[in-house]
Amino acid sequence: MDRSRSESEVFVETVRDQRGASLTELMMVLGFMGLVGAMAGESFVATAGRQQNRAAVAEVAAELRAARQLAIVRREPMRVRAGSAVPALIIEPADTPGLMIRRYDYGQRGVALEGSIRTKGILFYPSGRTATPSSVTIRNAKQEEWRITVSLLGRVSVQ
Repeated sequence: MDRSRSESEVFVETVRDQRGASLTELMMVLGFMGLVGAMAGESFVATAGRQQNRAAVAEVAAELRAARQLAIVRREPMRVRAGSAVPALIIEPADTPGLMIRRYDYGQRGVALEGSIRTKGILFYPSGRTATPSSVTIRNAKQEEWRITVSLLGRVSVQ
């Protein structure tokens, strides 16, 4: 009489036939995963640095636009200047220097500002116009640079 095999016997035989991975195969897989992880990590760090620089440029441009808006709303000239002691943008009334209205610390972003904003600042009138067209150069530690231009009409653009 032909005896059929039970499910448990089939399972035990299948398990006995399977072969596990060797230590060499496991080490190769772990090495490959480590290599892929290292490449992804470098790419992530570079992308995060570029994004931080873009954010700093956008924030400086936003501060310039805010100064223009303050000049229009308060109906008094506003000056934007870079702080001499600390890396910060300072917005103050042009008639009363030293009376700070807004302050943006850009030093934590790892960038430096260059241009007329460092010496005399940028002056916005209540009409929204500026005294002279000017530009601000933003430079990071890798010497990459971005330029923010303020037109005579007070328009702020990032290049």
